[in-house]
Amino acid sequence: MTTVESSEIGTSELTEFVSVAGHFGIDVPGRLALELDVGSPDAVLRCWHGLCKIGLDRCIVPGTSGGADLPDAALAPLVEAVATGDAGTALLMLSSNIALATLTPELIAAVPETDRWAYVPAGGARPTERLPVLEDGKLTGTVEFALGAFGADGLVFACREDDALVLAAVTGGSSGKTERRVDDQLALGGAPVAEIVLDGAPAVRVGDEPEAGRADALLNAGVAAIARGVARRGREMALEYAENRYQGGGPIIIHGAVRDMLARMSERELAMTPVTDPSAPLDPAIALARKIADTDAAVESTIDAVQVFGGMGYMHETGVEKLMRDAKYCQLYPTPNWIARDALLETQRKRH
Repeated sequence: MTTVESSEIGTSELTEFVSVAGHFGIDVPGRLALELDVGSPDAVLRCWHGLCKIGLDRCIVPGTSGGADLPDAALAPLVEAVATGDAGTALLMLSSNIALATLTPELIAAVPETDRWAYVPAGGARPTERLPVLEDGKLTGTVEFALGAFGADGLVFACREDDALVLAAVTGGSSGKTERRVDDQLALGGAPVAEIVLDGAPAVRVGDEPEAGRADALLNAGVAAIARGVARRGREMALEYAENRYQGGGPIIIHGAVRDMLARMSERELAMTPVTDPSAPLDPAIALARKIADTDAAVESTIDAVQVFGGMGYMHETGVEKLMRDAKYCQLYPTPNWIARDALLETQRKRH
């Protein structure tokens, strides 16, 4: 991927990057969709190497550290493009970008270009609840459902240090860290879930609360982007099916009920909120609001997509029911929307 200065990024450059991401998303993950859905290690690895080959694993990493040096807000449309092929692959891309963006240049210099890093967020936890504890350079605690973390070479955790929210990095080969794959994953199979047990694992403190806030804002904006990509793919599949499935005297798109569902899918897609100015700062409250609104809309649209397919909608080979499951998980990750709404309310109360 061509390196550009953040101050120079414009519409044409971002469009080029999005086009590259979109071609990758449709080509590689699209062909491996069924394998990725069950978390095939080989399929995940193939997608990961593809991401690294075109630099999508480190889009917002500074150019001096081998990244594309894009501004934070430019990450969302790239993630959305990859999500049209596979939402799990897009989440791996998002998680890696967030994790590497928190590291110091010295730490990044020691990370091979094919190493996979993942960000493990606080989710709905508060600094004093259920987060790993950083003390004297060591992390202790258990993370039960770390989405996309299984098999990662390095992890960046949201953790607490003296009741303050901080970020700490742990390398893959560190002692005091064990992980177990969580099987029977409902959705986002391309980003396998791990249960991680930390028992005094050596860790490097890489950020304070402002950096942790930036990481969460990137995650929320990215999950919203994944939801948009999933919804767009669902609408495209449903429209194609409706135009080519003949029943009742013609293609089913002639029927009012089908047309209404397709129209609502288009309505929701156009009402979603993609980034229009990649150089604008990423506002945490807006990112959270986008996550809530766009994931809710994606769930509704993918349900409609399944309905348009009728009896074929719940068959694995169509791929449309996978989109519905992926959209639902986006609604729950990193924080369920009903909890996220409460957090958004408190944020707005503090601002006023």
